[in-house]
Amino acid sequence: MTDDGRQRFDDVELSRVRMLAGSPDLAMRLSLAEIRHPLPDDVWQKLMRDRDPRVPTAMAGQPGATTRQLEQLVAIRPALGPVVGQHEHAPLRYLRLRIVSSTDSRIRERFLAKVGADAADRRVFLRETARLAHLKDHKTTLGEIWDRVDGSPQPQRERSTDRL
Repeated sequence: MTDDGRQRFDDVELSRVRMLAGSPDLAMRLSLAEIRHPLPDDVWQKLMRDRDPRVPTAMAGQPGATTRQLEQLVAIRPALGPVVGQHEHAPLRYLRLRIVSSTDSRIRERFLAKVGADAADRRVFLRETARLAHLKDHKTTLGEIWDRVDGSPQPQRERSTDRL
């Protein structure tokens, strides 16, 4: 830990982030930095100050962002280095989920499979995703994806009502 309370990636985490950051898929480019280690508030604020003016500030917290808008916002993110925050920042969480919701179900499944070996992280991600009504997709239920990535069958209620 550093004095300001931020947490540095270890070598393994940083290499995984670099691997995902180089992927051609928009969902993959989110990287583990935004799944396991959300950005600190001051970095998010700098990002929004430096954003492309064509990308609306409110986009990260509103439904309906297009894939092109998300590509623009992701493309203009500064090089943040290995320092990341410990606490979730709501706009970034919505941006992350918006990117996943803007891709088809096959990309979402590949994304979840590449998040890493930690099943607890995937459970948190799936639970957060399931809370957002605009992510509903009649092709793939939360329970079906959960079974594939975690191997733990979930209650029938989640299978029938929670959809990505």
